[in-house]
Amino acid sequence: MSFAAAYYVFLIGVFMPVLCIRSYFRLKAGARFPPKSVLRQQTIIIHGILFFFAWIVWRSFGEQIFPPYAFQWKRLALGLGILIVFVCAMYPYWKYNSVRKRDRIYRNAPQASNEMPGWIAISLTAGFAEEFAYRGVLFGILFHWIPNWWAAALLCAAAFALGHAIQGWKGTLIIFVMSVIFQGLVWYTGTLYIAMATHAVYNVIAGFAYLRLYKQTAPQVSSATPASVV
Repeated sequence: MSFAAAYYVFLIGVFMPVLCIRSYFRLKAGARFPPKSVLRQQTIIIHGILFFFAWIVWRSFGEQIFPPYAFQWKRLALGLGILIVFVCAMYPYWKYNSVRKRDRIYRNAPQASNEMPGWIAISLTAGFAEEFAYRGVLFGILFHWIPNWWAAALLCAAAFALGHAIQGWKGTLIIFVMSVIFQGLVWYTGTLYIAMATHAVYNVIAGFAYLRLYKQTAPQVSSATPASVV
Protein backbone atom coordinates (compact mmCIF):
# COMPACT_ATOMS: atom_id res chain seq x y z
CA MET A 1 0.00 0.00 0.00
CA SER A 2 1.02 3.59 -0.65
CA PHE A 3 2.29 6.42 1.50
CA ALA A 4 -1.30 7.69 1.54
CA ALA A 5 -2.33 4.55 3.45
CA ALA A 6 0.38 5.04 6.08
CA TYR A 7 -0.53 8.70 6.46
CA TYR A 8 -4.21 7.78 6.78
CA VAL A 9 -3.50 5.21 9.50
CA PHE A 10 -1.38 7.73 11.40
CA LEU A 11 -3.98 10.50 11.12
CA ILE A 12 -7.08 8.40 11.89
CA GLY A 13 -5.53 5.77 14.11
CA VAL A 14 -3.05 7.84 16.14
CA PHE A 15 -3.33 11.61 15.73
CA MET A 16 -7.11 11.94 16.12
CA PRO A 17 -7.29 9.66 19.20
CA VAL A 18 -4.45 11.63 20.82
CA LEU A 19 -6.31 14.89 20.18
CA CYS A 20 -9.50 13.46 21.69
CA ILE A 21 -7.69 12.16 24.77
CA ARG A 22 -6.07 15.59 25.18
CA SER A 23 -9.51 17.25 24.89
CA TYR A 24 -10.89 14.91 27.54
CA PHE A 25 -8.23 15.91 30.07
CA ARG A 26 -8.59 19.58 29.19
CA LEU A 27 -12.33 19.38 29.89
CA LYS A 28 -11.67 17.61 33.18
CA ALA A 29 -9.30 20.43 34.07
CA GLY A 30 -12.08 22.96 33.52
CA ALA A 31 -11.80 23.96 29.86
CA ARG A 32 -14.97 25.48 28.42
CA PHE A 33 -17.20 23.20 26.34
CA PRO A 34 -18.38 24.79 23.06
CA PRO A 35 -22.06 25.75 22.64
CA LYS A 36 -24.26 23.03 21.14
CA SER A 37 -24.86 24.89 17.89
CA VAL A 38 -21.13 25.32 17.36
CA LEU A 39 -20.46 21.72 18.36
CA ARG A 40 -23.06 20.43 15.87
CA GLN A 41 -21.52 22.41 13.03
CA GLN A 42 -17.99 21.36 13.92
CA THR A 43 -18.98 17.69 14.15
CA ILE A 44 -20.70 17.66 10.75
CA ILE A 45 -17.69 19.39 9.17
CA ILE A 46 -15.34 16.83 10.77
CA HIS A 47 -17.49 13.98 9.44
CA GLY A 48 -17.38 15.52 5.98
CA ILE A 49 -13.60 15.87 6.05
CA LEU A 50 -13.24 12.35 7.43
CA PHE A 51 -15.33 10.87 4.64
CA PHE A 52 -13.62 12.90 1.93
CA PHE A 53 -10.14 11.90 3.10
CA ALA A 54 -11.15 8.23 3.37
CA TRP A 55 -12.73 8.39 -0.07
CA ILE A 56 -9.54 9.80 -1.65
CA VAL A 57 -7.32 7.19 0.01
CA TRP A 58 -9.56 4.25 -0.86
CA ARG A 59 -9.99 5.44 -4.44
CA SER A 60 -6.19 5.57 -4.82
CA PHE A 61 -6.17 1.80 -4.37
CA GLY A 62 -8.46 1.35 -7.38
CA GLU A 63 -11.22 -0.15 -5.23
CA GLN A 64 -14.93 0.54 -5.62
CA ILE A 65 -16.15 2.91 -2.95
CA PHE A 66 -19.67 1.52 -2.72
CA PRO A 67 -19.98 -1.69 -4.75
CA PRO A 68 -23.42 -3.04 -5.71
CA TYR A 69 -25.09 -5.05 -2.99
CA ALA A 70 -27.67 -7.84 -3.22
CA PHE A 71 -30.28 -7.16 -0.55
CA GLN A 72 -31.07 -10.06 1.80
CA TRP A 73 -33.67 -10.04 4.54
CA LYS A 74 -31.63 -12.19 6.92
CA ARG A 75 -28.78 -9.68 6.84
CA LEU A 76 -31.15 -6.79 7.45
CA ALA A 77 -32.66 -8.80 10.31
CA LEU A 78 -29.21 -9.22 11.84
CA GLY A 79 -28.65 -5.46 11.73
CA LEU A 80 -32.05 -4.90 13.32
CA GLY A 81 -31.30 -7.50 15.99
CA ILE A 82 -28.00 -5.85 16.87
CA LEU A 83 -29.76 -2.48 17.04
CA ILE A 84 -32.37 -3.84 19.46
CA VAL A 85 -29.71 -5.45 21.66
CA PHE A 86 -27.67 -2.23 21.75
CA VAL A 87 -30.68 -0.08 22.69
CA CYS A 88 -31.94 -2.49 25.37
CA ALA A 89 -28.44 -2.86 26.85
CA MET A 90 -27.70 0.86 26.81
CA TYR A 91 -31.02 2.25 28.09
CA PRO A 92 -30.13 1.73 31.79
CA TYR A 93 -26.78 3.43 31.14
CA TRP A 94 -28.52 6.36 29.44
CA LYS A 95 -30.90 6.66 32.40
CA TYR A 96 -28.02 6.58 34.86
CA ASN A 97 -26.20 9.31 32.92
CA SER A 98 -29.34 11.46 32.83
CA VAL A 99 -29.28 11.63 36.63
CA ARG A 100 -25.69 11.13 37.77
CA LYS A 101 -23.81 12.75 34.89
CA ARG A 102 -26.48 15.16 33.75
CA ASP A 103 -24.34 18.27 33.37
CA ARG A 104 -21.74 16.46 31.26
CA ILE A 105 -24.17 14.44 29.13
CA TYR A 106 -26.46 17.32 28.22
CA ARG A 107 -23.64 19.48 26.98
CA ASN A 108 -24.15 17.42 23.83
CA ALA A 109 -27.36 15.36 24.12
CA PRO A 110 -30.68 17.02 23.20
CA GLN A 111 -32.70 18.68 25.95
CA ALA A 112 -35.53 20.07 23.81
CA SER A 113 -37.41 19.04 20.67
CA ASN A 114 -35.91 21.86 18.62
CA GLU A 115 -32.45 20.30 19.15
CA MET A 116 -33.44 17.01 17.51
CA PRO A 117 -32.94 18.07 13.84
CA GLY A 118 -29.30 18.86 14.56
CA TRP A 119 -28.89 15.60 16.48
CA ILE A 120 -30.44 13.59 13.65
CA ALA A 121 -28.15 15.28 11.13
CA ILE A 122 -25.09 14.36 13.18
CA SER A 123 -26.41 10.80 13.65
CA LEU A 124 -26.72 10.33 9.89
CA THR A 125 -23.32 11.80 9.07
CA ALA A 126 -21.72 9.73 11.86
CA GLY A 127 -23.26 6.49 10.63
CA PHE A 128 -22.20 7.19 7.06
CA ALA A 129 -18.74 8.74 7.51
CA GLU A 130 -17.47 6.82 10.54
CA GLU A 131 -18.43 3.40 9.23
CA PHE A 132 -16.79 4.14 5.90
CA ALA A 133 -13.64 5.67 7.43
CA TYR A 134 -13.11 3.08 10.17
CA ARG A 135 -14.92 -0.18 9.41
CA GLY A 136 -14.20 0.29 5.73
CA VAL A 137 -10.96 2.09 4.89
CA LEU A 138 -8.96 1.86 8.14
CA PHE A 139 -9.85 -1.80 8.62
CA GLY A 140 -9.05 -2.53 4.96
CA ILE A 141 -5.57 -1.04 5.29
CA LEU A 142 -4.84 -2.75 8.61
CA PHE A 143 -6.08 -6.09 7.32
CA HIS A 144 -3.80 -5.73 4.30
CA TRP A 145 -0.83 -5.07 6.58
CA ILE A 146 -1.81 -7.64 9.22
CA PRO A 147 -3.72 -10.47 7.49
CA ASN A 148 -5.53 -11.41 10.69
CA TRP A 149 -9.16 -10.36 11.02
CA TRP A 150 -9.18 -10.12 14.82
CA ALA A 151 -5.96 -8.13 15.04
CA ALA A 152 -7.14 -5.63 12.44
CA ALA A 153 -10.62 -5.41 13.98
CA LEU A 154 -9.30 -4.82 17.50
CA LEU A 155 -6.81 -2.16 16.38
CA CYS A 156 -9.51 -0.44 14.36
CA ALA A 157 -11.91 -0.59 17.31
CA ALA A 158 -9.27 0.85 19.64
CA ALA A 159 -8.65 3.80 17.30
CA PHE A 160 -12.39 4.42 16.93
CA ALA A 161 -13.06 4.18 20.68
CA LEU A 162 -10.17 6.45 21.64
CA GLY A 163 -11.43 8.90 19.02
CA HIS A 164 -14.47 9.21 21.32
CA ALA A 165 -12.42 9.51 24.53
CA ILE A 166 -14.20 12.75 25.34
CA GLN A 167 -17.12 10.56 26.49
CA GLY A 168 -15.06 9.20 29.40
CA TRP A 169 -13.45 5.82 29.99
CA LYS A 170 -16.74 3.92 30.40
CA GLY A 171 -18.12 5.37 27.18
CA THR A 172 -14.84 4.62 25.41
CA LEU A 173 -14.94 0.99 26.53
CA ILE A 174 -18.56 0.60 25.41
CA ILE A 175 -17.75 2.11 22.02
CA PHE A 176 -14.81 -0.29 21.66
CA VAL A 177 -17.10 -3.30 22.13
CA MET A 178 -19.70 -1.86 19.76
CA SER A 179 -17.01 -1.20 17.16
CA VAL A 180 -15.92 -4.84 17.17
CA ILE A 181 -19.55 -5.93 16.78
CA PHE A 182 -20.05 -3.50 13.90
CA GLN A 183 -16.93 -4.91 12.25
CA GLY A 184 -18.41 -8.38 12.59
CA LEU A 185 -21.63 -7.11 11.04
CA VAL A 186 -19.69 -5.75 8.06
CA TRP A 187 -17.86 -9.06 7.68
CA TYR A 188 -21.04 -11.16 7.85
CA THR A 189 -23.15 -8.99 5.55
CA GLY A 190 -20.32 -8.23 3.13
CA THR A 191 -21.24 -4.55 3.01
CA LEU A 192 -21.00 -1.30 4.96
CA TYR A 193 -24.59 -0.34 4.18
CA ILE A 194 -26.27 -2.25 7.01
CA ALA A 195 -23.68 -1.17 9.57
CA MET A 196 -24.12 2.44 8.44
CA ALA A 197 -27.89 2.25 8.85
CA THR A 198 -27.66 0.46 12.21
CA HIS A 199 -25.13 2.99 13.53
CA ALA A 200 -27.17 6.00 12.39
CA VAL A 201 -30.50 4.69 13.72
CA TYR A 202 -28.89 3.77 17.04
CA ASN A 203 -27.61 7.34 17.44
CA VAL A 204 -31.02 8.78 16.57
CA ILE A 205 -32.73 6.53 19.13
CA ALA A 206 -30.17 7.54 21.76
CA GLY A 207 -31.02 11.18 21.11
CA PHE A 208 -34.77 10.62 21.51
CA ALA A 209 -34.12 8.53 24.63
CA TYR A 210 -31.99 11.25 26.23
CA LEU A 211 -34.61 13.87 25.37
CA ARG A 212 -37.30 11.78 27.07
CA LEU A 213 -35.10 10.95 30.05
CA TYR A 214 -34.15 14.60 30.52
CA LYS A 215 -37.77 15.41 31.30
CA GLN A 216 -38.47 12.23 33.27
CA THR A 217 -35.46 12.46 35.55
CA ALA A 218 -35.76 16.17 36.37
CA PRO A 219 -37.54 15.50 39.71
CA GLN A 220 -34.84 12.99 40.69
CA VAL A 221 -32.11 15.52 39.97
CA SER A 222 -33.90 18.23 41.93
CA SER A 223 -34.37 16.00 44.97
CA ALA A 224 -30.74 14.84 44.79
CA THR A 225 -29.40 18.41 44.70
CA PRO A 226 -28.75 19.91 48.17
CA ALA A 227 -30.62 23.08 48.98
CA SER A 228 -28.47 26.17 48.69
CA VAL A 229 -27.67 28.13 51.80
CA VAL A 230 -28.67 31.78 51.64
